Amino acid sequence: MSKIISTNASVVAQEQLFTNLTPEEAAIIEGGYNLYVSSIVCLKDGADTFSQDDVYANVTVDEITSRLDVGGMSAGDGKNLGWEFNFFENAEISFFDSDWPDSDDALGGFSVSGPTNGIQRTTISGGGSRYRVSYSVS
Repeated sequence: MSKIISTNASVVAQEQLFTNLTPEEAAIIEGGYNLYVSSIVCLKDGADTFSQDDVYANVTVDEITSRLDVGGMSAGDGKNLGWEFNFFENAEISFFDSDWPDSDDALGGFSVSGPTNGIQRTTISGGGSRYRVSYSVS
C-alpha cells in the first residue's frame, strides 16, 4: 500500500515524487556531481623556451574559480593530482604555464556537466606544449 504525502495544494503518492526526474535533476537532489581529476602527463613541453613548464590550473565550479598549482613539468613527467570537486551545473578546468612578468600561456582545458562512464582522458595543448589529463565524474 502506498504512503500518502499530503500538502495544502495536493495529495501525492510517495512513489510519484521521483519517477519523472532527469539525471541532472536527480543529481541536484542527491547533492550534485563529483569531478575527480586523477592525473596529468606532459606529452610535450615547450611553453617555456629555456626551462620546464610551470603549470597551474584555474578550476571554475558553478561560477567560482580557484587556482591550483601543479608545478614544473617536462616531457615524460606525470603527476598524480587527486583533485576532487563537487558541482551542480558545470565545472571547467583551464591549465596555464606561468610566465611572470609576461602573460601566462594557455595550455588548454576542458569542461564537464554530467557523469562520465568511468575514467576519461583528454589531450590539451597550447603554447607549444601538450598534456593528457585523466578525470571522472560521478
